[in-house]
Amino acid sequence: MITLTTDFGLGSPYPAQVKAVILRIAAPGVDIVDVTHEVPAQDVVAGSYVMSVACPWFPPGSVHVGVVDPGVGTERRAVLLEAERGDFLVGPDNGLLIPLAEELGGIVRAFRILEDEVSDWEVSATFHGRDVFAPAAARVASGESPERFCEPLDPEELVEPPIAEPEVDDGHVRAQVWFVDDFGNIITNVLYDEVDLPETVTIRVSGESFEARHVHTYGEADSGDLVVLRSSSDHLEIAVVEGSAAELLGVSTADRLEILY
Repeated sequence: MITLTTDFGLGSPYPAQVKAVILRIAAPGVDIVDVTHEVPAQDVVAGSYVMSVACPWFPPGSVHVGVVDPGVGTERRAVLLEAERGDFLVGPDNGLLIPLAEELGGIVRAFRILEDEVSDWEVSATFHGRDVFAPAAARVASGESPERFCEPLDPEELVEPPIAEPEVDDGHVRAQVWFVDDFGNIITNVLYDEVDLPETVTIRVSGESFEARHVHTYGEADSGDLVVLRSSSDHLEIAVVEGSAAELLGVSTADRLEILY
């Protein structure tokens, strides 16, 4: 099985071209699943969240392709990572794949994909998703050894994740916005179990403070209330009931905020 997570958008021909390459190369019967092609354009932070929470639900041994690649055509490496669980991750070396790799038990082996070995046509400087990542994914999903079209890479040389580790002190959390969903809910980089929140907290953004209730479900609060709760991915989430927390707080992906209690 091959999963695809990109920022190509649904109105472009790019997802179809990637799938066409996979179908040309992969062994018969390899399934292709679209996670999403609507990661915000060039937003590596948001893409890393989507992959890290969606892809672990697929069967072990799946191949996960991530293409959010503002550095395409530059010196940034194309990489293939083997995770402890047996999955393979394919994409640019810009931190996009690292949170998913950690969710899958860590990196067992890392490779640099050799552009002149992975496919038999000229590689476009602007579309590595089609010309590098798709053939690499198809070949490894078909059981081919990565050594046939890659060279070994020290995992320590990989670009670090695009989201920082949160700072959790007694009653004070320094966090980042990892993702904003279509409802305007803010998913932070803080795991819910890392904090012991009281009934009310203060959220501080750019010097402005907001009071929020700590709840377990949206239905515990009234329309328009600012709340904090456990997200479905077990992160600390900030939401406005029937509204947009991102709009109220004026934040977007990668912005920093503080939670005090």
